[in-house]
Amino acid sequence: MDPILITPEILSAIRGGLQTQFQDVFDGVETMWPELATEVPSTTGGNNYDWLSDIPGIREWIGDRHIRRLSEQGYRIENKLFEGTIGVKRTHVEDGNMGSYNVRTSQLADRAAKHPDKLIFQLIPAGFTTRCFDGQNFFDHEHPVGRDGKEAEVSNKQDGTGPTWYLLDTSAPLKPFIYQKRTNVEFTSVDAEGNASANVVFMKDEYLFGTRHRGNAGFGMWQLAYASNAPLTAENVARAREIMEGYVDNEGEELGVSPNVLLVGRSNRVAGSKIVDAKELPVVQADDSIVKEHNPLQGAFTLLVAPRLK
Repeated sequence: MDPILITPEILSAIRGGLQTQFQDVFDGVETMWPELATEVPSTTGGNNYDWLSDIPGIREWIGDRHIRRLSEQGYRIENKLFEGTIGVKRTHVEDGNMGSYNVRTSQLADRAAKHPDKLIFQLIPAGFTTRCFDGQNFFDHEHPVGRDGKEAEVSNKQDGTGPTWYLLDTSAPLKPFIYQKRTNVEFTSVDAEGNASANVVFMKDEYLFGTRHRGNAGFGMWQLAYASNAPLTAENVARAREIMEGYVDNEGEELGVSPNVLLVGRSNRVAGSKIVDAKELPVVQADDSIVKEHNPLQGAFTLLVAPRLK
């Protein structure tokens, strides 16, 4: 069989086929991040979120308006640039051997679609060591709440030595985490952008196809997330819920936090399922005997198991 003569038309057909393959797979991928994070558009190199520290409440209008001004404590999420590249060997094009590239393109599409998942689930455990809008780590014992020297330190974490689990309120317009999108994922090639691909072909004997997109992940309001390294028990979850429901703003008004998601990693899958699904839970008595009692948390939360978390 004579080798295929590689022409611009041939390369355009290959690009079109791979683009179709990419988009079909990309559009069909299911992701978890929309359940935990709000997508926020970005039109520059990054977004400022100063307003997170002072979201206004609603009050009876008596006298002048009570103006909530932006905090001097800045919080900014910078966009990052991401790519994924496939090299198509020129010899494979000549031989009409393109089957494996359809598979590789499908894999690239799957990973590109799940990239926000990767960003969010890298961000969440980093919350113990990464600052949010109030200058404290997102999960911290010393979040300042209050004004004019009357600040109190408020915690949204529980210490322990076990795998981390999280209680979240995802019902608000701004969820606990932010996926900031600057551009959509694009699938293109060197020649499609009007650039000379001759140098790449000459040096590497291959054609390049790949993805490009910009964005990043960051933290929303810490009051909507609680992290614990204590054992995942109904008692600890109930306590975390009670703490979150009591959070107030800087004016002392209750925020109305209502946690609805229990987020666990691989190691807490079974324990999490029991808490949200079981009708009864075992309880150890004073004489070390075990009895089963009604589970008050049955159906109280949606359980999300994230394989990317331990």
